[in-house]
Amino acid sequence: MSKLFKLKEWLTLDEVVRHLANVLGEPITLADVYRLALDGNLKLSVCFVNGAYAKKAKFIKATELVYKQVVPKGIPNFPIGKCFHVPVNASRPISQGYWVQQIEPDITVLKGVWDLAMKGAERADILNRYQQEVSGVSVKIPFEVGHYVEKGDTAYELHVKGKPLAGSEYDATSEVSAVDEVDEQTGELRLRRPRRLPTFYLASNLDELDAVLVVRTAEVTRFIQSLEDDSHHKALNNNEKNTLLVLIGALCKEANVDWNQRGISASLVAMTDLIGAPISDETIRKVLKQIDSAIDSRSR
Repeated sequence: MSKLFKLKEWLTLDEVVRHLANVLGEPITLADVYRLALDGNLKLSVCFVNGAYAKKAKFIKATELVYKQVVPKGIPNFPIGKCFHVPVNASRPISQGYWVQQIEPDITVLKGVWDLAMKGAERADILNRYQQEVSGVSVKIPFEVGHYVEKGDTAYELHVKGKPLAGSEYDATSEVSAVDEVDEQTGELRLRRPRRLPTFYLASNLDELDAVLVVRTAEVTRFIQSLEDDSHHKALNNNEKNTLLVLIGALCKEANVDWNQRGISASLVAMTDLIGAPISDETIRKVLKQIDSAIDSRSR
C-alpha cells in the first residue's frame, strides 16, 4: 500500500481504479466503481471545489409514512365513498424507498467532501455515468426530484443560482426587494432602488455544481477489508470438509469416543456446553453420520 494513500483524505475515481487494481490484482474499470456504488458496496462522495448552495433536508422512509384520508371536492364523476390517502408526515417522494420530510428555506454554502445520499436524482446521475461507460445509452435524470448529499445524520438538497431549466415547475421571476437605508449626513430614511434577490433552483446534475466525484480513503479501506472478510467466510469445498471430518474422527478415536454409539450425540452436546460454544443435538448427529464416508475417501 502506498504511504501517500494513508495521508490522503479522499481519492479521485481514477485513483480509486488504480488502487483497487493494484490491491486486488485484477483489472478494474471506472464502470466497476460506478456499479459498486449503485449496488451499495462502495459509497461515493463529492468534493465541492468552489462550494455548493444547498438547503438542509430531512428524509423519511416510505415504510414510515402516516396517511390521512382526503375526500376530493369538485371532481366530476368521482366515485362516492372513495378518497385519497395523503401522507401527513412527508412532502414529496424522491425515490421508491424515500420521501423528503422537510426542506428548510435558508440557503447554505457547503464546502469540502460530502457523501452522495443515493436516495434521489443523484442515483440516476451515477446510473447515467455507468451506462455511458458500458453502453453509451443516456439515462434521464429527474432534476425535479433533487440531488442530495449527507454527512452522518445531516443531509442537504443541492441548488444552483440562476435560471431554471426549460420545463421546470419553478417561476423564473426572482423576488423583488426594496431595502431601506439611512442617509449618514441628514439622518433621513430613504428607499433604495428595488433590487432582485437571487433565485435558487434544484440542481439538474452534479456537473453544474463544480463537484468532483471522489471516494474517501477510509471507505476504500473498508471496502477492501469487506472483500477479505468475505473470502475468509466462503463455504468449504468437499476436500476441506472431508479433512475436518477425518480430523474429528481421529480425535474421537484418541478419546475413546465411538461416534456410531447410540446416544453419543447427547454427550457431545454436553461437552460443547462446557466450553461455552453449544451445538444442537441434530447438528452433531448430522456431522457424525459423515465421518465414516470421509475416512473411507482418505483410506489407502
